[in-house]
Amino acid sequence: MGLFGLFGNKKEEQNTALLEWQKVVCQDQSNGLIMTRKQLEAATVEQVQNSVRIFDDCANIINSTTKPDVFFGRLELAEEKLQHLVSLEPFMSEIKAIKKTGSFSDLWDKFQNEKERYITDFLYRYYWAVKEKAEKLKTEKGKASQFQKFYDSLIPFFGFISEKNMRYIESMKDQKI
Repeated sequence: MGLFGLFGNKKEEQNTALLEWQKVVCQDQSNGLIMTRKQLEAATVEQVQNSVRIFDDCANIINSTTKPDVFFGRLELAEEKLQHLVSLEPFMSEIKAIKKTGSFSDLWDKFQNEKERYITDFLYRYYWAVKEKAEKLKTEKGKASQFQKFYDSLIPFFGFISEKNMRYIESMKDQKI
């Protein structure tokens, strides 16, 4: 039974359900309907398509970049888009144009459970890029400088990094070639 099946045919109850839907789609706290059901459906379809596209793009970048600002920015954007998809999920069953193959709530849970691994994978990928660059340098000071830059570039993101990954970063920073 869909969202509107819960409310029966009463106009006021349907308007309440539409208002709740509108609050998610428009991300506002309006007390009055400004969109029709058809407009809400169209806006939901567009938002789902955009959020899925952006999330997929973020996932590709999260799994390939060696730049901390890009990685953590895309990690945050992916979470934001996925969270929006989860908030739209209750209304998607009301729209025939949306064919869901899975649950965004399940994807959210998986993303949260795997987040530390994504960060660990990034740190190793970034470290190896730095190490490769350092190996091409002639002086020990130049090599050590590359690892210090590695560490310094991660400082703004320490709040996102687990204690375990912080230990990895510390050991990577102190590497000698």
